[in-house]
This record gives sequence, C-alpha cells and structure tokens, in this order.
Amino acid sequence: MSNYRGLTLITGIDADKVRSPKAYSLSAFFPEASEWAGLTSINIDPSPDGQGRSTELNIHVLSTPGGKEKFRGRLIEISTHWETSGPRNRPNIYAPLRITSSSPRALPIVDLLKPLFRIQDLISLAYQGFVLADGGRALLQQGCEGRNPHLWNSTLMHLPDHSREIATLTENPLFWLSDLGGITGIRRWLELCHKHPRAVYPLTEYYRLGQLSPETRLMEVAAAIEYWTGAHARSRKWPKVGNSQAAAVARRAGQPFSKWVGNRHAKWAKEFWEEYIAVKHFKTRTPDPYLCRLLADSGAMLLTAVLLKSITGGSSRIVEKIFSSHRLHHLGSAIRDSI
Repeated sequence: MSNYRGLTLITGIDADKVRSPKAYSLSAFFPEASEWAGLTSINIDPSPDGQGRSTELNIHVLSTPGGKEKFRGRLIEISTHWETSGPRNRPNIYAPLRITSSSPRALPIVDLLKPLFRIQDLISLAYQGFVLADGGRALLQQGCEGRNPHLWNSTLMHLPDHSREIATLTENPLFWLSDLGGITGIRRWLELCHKHPRAVYPLTEYYRLGQLSPETRLMEVAAAIEYWTGAHARSRKWPKVGNSQAAAVARRAGQPFSKWVGNRHAKWAKEFWEEYIAVKHFKTRTPDPYLCRLLADSGAMLLTAVLLKSITGGSSRIVEKIFSSHRLHHLGSAIRDSI
C-alpha cells in the first residue's frame, strides 16, 4: 500500500474542466491580521434606549480593499474577506485578512504561492512567531470566479515541528504594515526577499524551522550581516565604517539601537563579532550558550531593523519603532546586563 503526501490541495473544482495544473489566482486568509494591515471588516453599532439599555445591535460586515501592487508579473492585493455560517439565531462571522497573488495568465501554482509565503514571513517577523493562515481560495480558470474553490497549502497552514505559533494577534506587533508604507511596503519587501534572500531567510526561516542551537543561530545571523554589508560595499559608504561588519550595521541602525544596548553599540559589535569568529573557527574555549543566544537574538533584531529601514526610504522611524517596542524590553535588558 502506497502513502501519498500532498503539499497543496484545492477542493470544490470540476476536475473534468480543469485544463492544466496552473492557476490565475491564489488567496490566503490570516485570521486576526486585519488590524496589522490597518483594515476593518466588522463594524458593531449598539443602539441604546432612553435608559441606556441596548435594544438593537447593528453589525455591518464588509470587504475592505487595502491596495494592489504589481510584483514581477503578479498582482499582489490585500483586503478583508468575510463569510458567515451557523443558524440565523446564532451566526458565526469569519473575517480574516485576505492576501491575493494573481496573474492575467495562468501560472504554475508555486509561482503564485511564493509571494504569499514571503508576506507570511513578514507578518511572522512583526509578531515574532509563526503566523498561520487558516484557509484560502483558488481560481484555476477564467470564468469560474464565483465558485471559489478552497485552497490548502502545508507551508502556509501547517505548523512546522518545533515552531511556536502565535496564539493571538491582539498584542501589538514590532511594527504595523503602515510603518512600512502599506501595500507599497509589501512590494518592496518582496523585492528585498527576491534580491537578497541570504540576508532575509536567516531571520524568517527561524520562525518556520523552530529553535536552533545558540551557536548555529549566531552563525546564521552573523553570516547574513556579512552578506548584507558585502552586498553594499561597492555602492555605499556605510559598510566601511567600524572594525567589523557588525559594527557597520550597528552604526547604520543609529541611535535607537545604540540606546537599546545601553549606548555601547561598539562594545556590542566587538563581542558579537568575537563570539562569532570563535564559534566559526572552533576556538578551544567553549562558547557560553546564554551569551551566544543573547548576541544572536539581538543581532537578528538589528538586521531586521536595518533591512526594513532599506525598504522605507532609509527612514530611521522604523528602527525607532522596533527598538522602542515592549516586545524587546527583556532582551534589551539582558543584553545591557551582559555587555
């Protein structure tokens, strides 16, 4: 008896009428992520009587557009989606963020999925954990838009082993989509992922693959910092500042990062780079796992801030936003105590 494992499943289609394994449009639904995108899909308006008691409740549910941008032959769109289920006297309203990747011509399904993966990575970065999609739609042939075949994809909707799923998105993230410029920021993020995967993936794959050893995490983050500085060494002046690539990136982040590490960014960069070299070249001394973890995690936050700065026109506001976040309070306190 053979075992089969599928990574993508599309249901609700007439298989006899499907002409090819390609698609025109794929959408993924992210519950509770509408607020991150700055979109509202449900308005609740209670109507009180003269004594302040609610006698009527109006619920207005709508699909709210969030913008469209072209990205390498595909159209990326964000909006809200809604649907209802259950009996009339106890209805259930489902209103997630909808992210759509489409094309005027049929494309291989994986080519439409890739932008959805990268946007999921961005949301996961914002919430510092793996943010699952819980549904989706597919359009396999023109003229069948109203039939809404359902999409399931393991990369979008299955929690990998050892990964930490975010239980709720009600807590404020490191940054909102508006901090990146909305849908334009998403296009720029996709371009960054396409052009510089070696800088981005060590940050985003961490949430997909789960916990790494402190030494492995440090080496991956440091290698990404090395790559990012090297990629700009010929065209920019900032990679040449400081005694190491870590020092150059720390200076690039500016005052928000320096303040976060106790106004000792040069000391942080020195310890980060020395620990990285020791781990990389198998120095005889045994690395301190706790210090490795602190340096790796703080280095990941530093690189995240600098990468996002690069897609927001070089503005330091996103860097300030990240390093003033309550999410980094304990990490910042620990790194200041350690250096």
